[in-house]
Amino acid sequence: MTEAATMLTEAAQQGHMLAQLWLAELYESGHGLAVDLTQGFRWMHAAAVQGHADAQYEVGLAFEHGRGTNQSYAKAFEFYHRASLQGNPLATYSVGLLYESGCGVDADPAKAIEWYAISASQDARGGLPCWRSERSFTAEFV
Repeated sequence: MTEAATMLTEAAQQGHMLAQLWLAELYESGHGLAVDLTQGFRWMHAAAVQGHADAQYEVGLAFEHGRGTNQSYAKAFEFYHRASLQGNPLATYSVGLLYESGCGVDADPAKAIEWYAISASQDARGGLPCWRSERSFTAEFV
């Protein structure tokens, strides 16, 4: 473990939200620590519970894809929604996707369109990560 990772771990254990976020990123990336997605999720979740919007979005992703934790669309929706309420456009877009697909919530095309519109107003255009491109929109939404 690097000195930076040791210091971040100490701060994260004391509840420092940004240290928890950065430590999670170290565990997920393998920079300075061995890759450990479970530990990465643990620390990202700790920051998310404290209200960090980006951490909430990342926890939503982890739940959606079962990365470092058990897969749960309902929990993904919960954390995407939390981040969305803080203005995270990718989380808002993800809420729309879950409404479109019916994963974790009842499928509701009208709500999906509403959430996509909110995401667009939050300036999400062009900011979607490449993994989102593998999802296709139905003709109904194009």
